[in-house]
Amino acid sequence: MPSSPISFLITTASLYLLVISLVGSFSVMSKAIMRDSVKSQLAEVADHVARSMTELRALLQLSGENGSVLIKTLDLPIELASFGYTVKIEETDGMLFVVAVLDSDRSMSASCALWLESDEVSVMTEAGSFTTEDLEVTYDSQLHSGQKSTLVWARNIGEGLWVGLGASPG
Repeated sequence: MPSSPISFLITTASLYLLVISLVGSFSVMSKAIMRDSVKSQLAEVADHVARSMTELRALLQLSGENGSVLIKTLDLPIELASFGYTVKIEETDGMLFVVAVLDSDRSMSASCALWLESDEVSVMTEAGSFTTEDLEVTYDSQLHSGQKSTLVWARNIGEGLWVGLGASPG
């Protein structure tokens, strides 16, 4: 018995709805997976910067030598899933954090604790520069993705120990 045009239309429409719902659910799931992936990459960046700053702080405190400068070059990704990001240092309730924020979506961020604010260690949050024997360091309160020669630095100068984020030309 041949099938009627109505049953053919119902079957075709059902198949179209099934394909559309599968494509829609795949799209929603892939966006959620991408958000989780970018968030974990932001956390890795924040952790890497915080760990580097903590290492430099500890080494400089152990040396105790006035006038010492330690610099560590950061190997940060140029972008995360084709999105730009910013790394900055923030203070919340007396605790310092390294925060990585996606430039296109400020709600996507990750942070890593540095240490409690103290008199013995200060974090440079203003813009400026200094020169060591063979390197000029430009510092600021934040780093942007795509910057060349990003670094963290620590200096032991007369008024105490300073750490910060920076870049060197070239």
